Amino acid sequence: MAVCKVRNKAQANTLAVNDLDLDKELPDEVLNALATEDELNEQFCQLSLNAITTKDNISCLKFRARVQDKVMLILLDSGSSHSFVSKQFADMTNIPLTKIPPKRVKLANGETITTASMAANMKWYCQGHTMTSNMIVLDMQPYDAILGYDWLEAHPQMAFDWDQKTMTFKEEGKTITLKGLQALVREVNTISATKAHKISKGNEV
Repeated sequence: MAVCKVRNKAQANTLAVNDLDLDKELPDEVLNALATEDELNEQFCQLSLNAITTKDNISCLKFRARVQDKVMLILLDSGSSHSFVSKQFADMTNIPLTKIPPKRVKLANGETITTASMAANMKWYCQGHTMTSNMIVLDMQPYDAILGYDWLEAHPQMAFDWDQKTMTFKEEGKTITLKGLQALVREVNTISATKAHKISKGNEV
């Protein structure tokens, strides 16, 4: 049996970060800059790409709910840090709003929007169930509301059936199953002016 007598020599690898010697104490200016960056990251809310597009995604669930007499189109989106309601929908329904410390929301394209109001304990009705959510008011399209990571985190024991587009979770000790919207078949139908006015007034378009 042949034995290889050549062995790899031991190597010492070092890591340099921004030309700083990690064995030395970082200067106060660097520490302050890092602390400021961390604080900014904590203050930012985020809205994902799914939340600003109508493109169907197999990993996204959409629901129709009602607030008062208006239809609210909801997107369940783990990529968005918080739950949001659109300013347009809030104005349409005249839901009570509360002032909050200004929050910056980072959009998927890198832009930021500042908002300072929230729909606290907003009631919405979906498939026979009544739920309450805190939603930050944001000037956004195309959805009326986003259920973000904060809502998912509040419902840790959640089960999904992606084929049937359902999610099952507990709300105040009660087991709830909601069925998401199936992909829409786009077709043009003739309707009366009265029906067109009714669905437009109810935000069903």
